[in-house]
Amino acid sequence: METKNTALKGGMVKCVIFLFCYIVFIKILPYFLHNPNYQCAMYIVMGIAGLLISLPELKEAGASWKAHPVRNVLLIIGGFIVMNIIDNLATIPYALLYSEQAGSINDSNLEVARQLAEPVLLVLGVGIMGPIVEETVFRSILMRKQGDFIPKAVVVFVSSVLFGMIHLHAFTVPEMLSILPHICFGIAMAILYLKTKNITLVYALHILNNLPAVLMMFTH
Repeated sequence: METKNTALKGGMVKCVIFLFCYIVFIKILPYFLHNPNYQCAMYIVMGIAGLLISLPELKEAGASWKAHPVRNVLLIIGGFIVMNIIDNLATIPYALLYSEQAGSINDSNLEVARQLAEPVLLVLGVGIMGPIVEETVFRSILMRKQGDFIPKAVVVFVSSVLFGMIHLHAFTVPEMLSILPHICFGIAMAILYLKTKNITLVYALHILNNLPAVLMMFTH
């Protein structure tokens, strides 16, 4: 029992350190450094760290893939289709009210990153490791680690709103509406994660959401 408690405490310490590093090195410092290469590189470093602290969940996911490979593939395919439908519906309010605007500040930042960041860093950081970092924070740490103490509905709502808020760059109505797709995406990811307890499914869906968009940036 003592060994188990020690392991749990050690896991929580790792999660707290990971959250601290995420907030400081990915969400705060980039505002002062204005260097897309730095943020992409930090996503890669933090992504590797996220995989390491998620090793117990990855082992569980491996057992799930061994037992239900077809089901998991279908969940990813179905989830990808649902995500696109949700995304299109959630963008309607912004499109109707602010159709003349070029896009959100988040979109502008991505365009700047495309112009200034090294392509390899951008693809690895934003397309692949970024989703792993965010799913580790908003699904694994905020949901799995807190789900035993806080009602599931509250955990889903809070984690999804926080996920949307990290894409908010100004407290204006257009910006508030622009994060609706992110909040809806977070809710869908949270429900899938709660139902399956398989971290690799939300990793895969988030990468499928980000990676094609990043690759398409280089075609313009």
